[in-house]
Amino acid sequence: MKDDLKYNQFSIELDESYSLAYNNYGYTLRDEKRLEESKRWFKKGLALYPNDILYYTNTATHYYEYEKDTKTGMDMINRTINQFPKVAKGYYYRAHFHEIAKNYQLALKDAKRAAQLEPHNTQYGVLYAILLLRFNRYNDAITIFNKLIETYPDNSYLYVERGRLYMIPQLIQQYWEKAFENMTKAVALKSDNAPAHFALGFLHGYRGENEKAISQYEKAIYYQPDYPHAYHNIAHIYHLVQYEPSKALEAYNKVLEIDPTFHSSIINRRQLLSQIFEMRCSGNL
Repeated sequence: MKDDLKYNQFSIELDESYSLAYNNYGYTLRDEKRLEESKRWFKKGLALYPNDILYYTNTATHYYEYEKDTKTGMDMINRTINQFPKVAKGYYYRAHFHEIAKNYQLALKDAKRAAQLEPHNTQYGVLYAILLLRFNRYNDAITIFNKLIETYPDNSYLYVERGRLYMIPQLIQQYWEKAFENMTKAVALKSDNAPAHFALGFLHGYRGENEKAISQYEKAIYYQPDYPHAYHNIAHIYHLVQYEPSKALEAYNKVLEIDPTFHSSIINRRQLLSQIFEMRCSGNL
């Protein structure tokens, strides 16, 4: 991280007209939680490059998501769209802000506009499809994923997202095979795709194939060690399906080591400890 800071600062000192360096420097500072400095560099870039939409969206995102100043962030993104009415990026970020605020109808409208302006952009298309699901427009969402995959057949990320669509409660029973097929394809394209392995674990677990489920969750953890949901699902199997309390407790502890606020693991772990205590008192453990 320090090397990135030095590199970006050097790039600016070397060539003050290199606009991307201001952006990268701001990103790196933000990653280090140096938010005031980060905002200052985004705003400096905006002042120097008023025709670069990147600085508008970065500044808006900084206010909305990092400083939780939603009014300033939304005002900034509205200003962005007014200045760049035919550029998809502004509509995408406003859709994202509306989604955070749970204004899903407004989010859908902006996501649709972004996807119309750049129909081959995977990020915009995926957000639009996910928002369509909130209005039970499953076929429309599937159509978007199908078109994107036709354009980018080797994009592992798209298969994961289409597979997740088939895994929603309303569809999984009917489309389990399609979900499994998409996740398998995602792993074939990118073996270290942790979310795809996690999804395969869930799909195996849905059919009671617990050993296969645990194996896939462990692969997800191998590729992404700080994956609390994978540990939680392993704990769930050991706790409530196979009842191996020591393994379940170990997995719950790992979840809470990664994320101490993981509510389901807190509750389940408390329940498990109570069960272990009762078993010891009765001499069954």
